[in-house]
Amino acid sequence: MAALLALLPAAPAAAAPGKPGSPDRGFGRAGTVTISDPFLELVPELVSFRRGRIVVGARAYVPDGDYLPGLTDRPGTASGPGFSFFRLLPDGELDRRFGTRGRVDAGLPGAQVGALLPAGGFAAGRARGVPPHIRGKLEVVRLTRSGARDRAFGRNGVTRLLVEGLRNVLALEAQPGGGLLVAFSAMPAQPAASGRGVTVLRLDRSGRPDPAFGSAGRVLVPSDERVEDADLAVRPDGRLVLAVFNRSGSR
Repeated sequence: MAALLALLPAAPAAAAPGKPGSPDRGFGRAGTVTISDPFLELVPELVSFRRGRIVVGARAYVPDGDYLPGLTDRPGTASGPGFSFFRLLPDGELDRRFGTRGRVDAGLPGAQVGALLPAGGFAAGRARGVPPHIRGKLEVVRLTRSGARDRAFGRNGVTRLLVEGLRNVLALEAQPGGGLLVAFSAMPAQPAASGRGVTVLRLDRSGRPDPAFGSAGRVLVPSDERVEDADLAVRPDGRLVLAVFNRSGSR
């Protein structure tokens, strides 16, 4: 049985007696909550507090599922909902009023990243094609706060873009104005071709590339090394921070 563990640090002494940093005994079982699924592997990717609730996002896939070339380069991760979001009450119980018994699924098998949106919704993204994809398809789904696909975004809630040499979707971050930032790696077939490294794409509220950002909605951070991972953050002044890990180390 796959499981996702969530721990809540101790609250201030006025609210919950105990040494600061010790598990909060009023949360779950001795400060720990286990979320499990009999069929899926749950790999936690994000956790946040939202309106007095704890929201956990996890990649969700069948551990021994079919490996589908062109959907993911990780065997077994192509089957399942892709990314799932769970909402917990302050005592650690699943919030049954949220989605289906406290859970919302992105419905994007092979999804590699997820994000919480400021207005209360959710998003997830994946890369499709045989890695490195000669012309891969980058897909992003946006959900409403109830977990339904947001029909105002892309086509029926999903935006799809063709990217030459697409390898992986690495990070997904929401912006206050309703836009989405997507970081992805690409390795075009020709070594001298542009696009090698990490590209940050900004999508507007409707799911289209934002022409006011970079070139046609994209900014490239070049790298001669194969990029393994990356993460994004938005500063209070709106500027972006991008951390990249490649075979030579962080930069």
